[in-house]
Order: sequence, then structure tokens, then C-alpha cells
Amino acid sequence: MDEALKAVLKYGFESMQLHSVEANVNPGNTVLLNCWRKMDL
Repeated sequence: MDEALKAVLKYGFESMQLHSVEANVNPGNTVLLNCWRKMDL
């Protein structure tokens, strides 16, 4: 999941010229929470 999230963020910032992203993560979704924390988001 880390690789997919990195690819999506890279595409958003580089190709779509996004300035920021916002996420709404269910507190029970520990896998996704760990991914965000690992990437320091």
C-alpha cells in the first residue's frame, strides 16, 4: 500500500499541480494510518 500511496501523491503533486491533499481515515483502519504516519503525513 505504501508504494501505491506514494505513486498517487506523486501524480497529484507533479501532474495535477496540487498544492495539498486531505485525507479522512477511519481510526479503525490501522493499516492506512500506519502508511500515513510512515510517510510523515
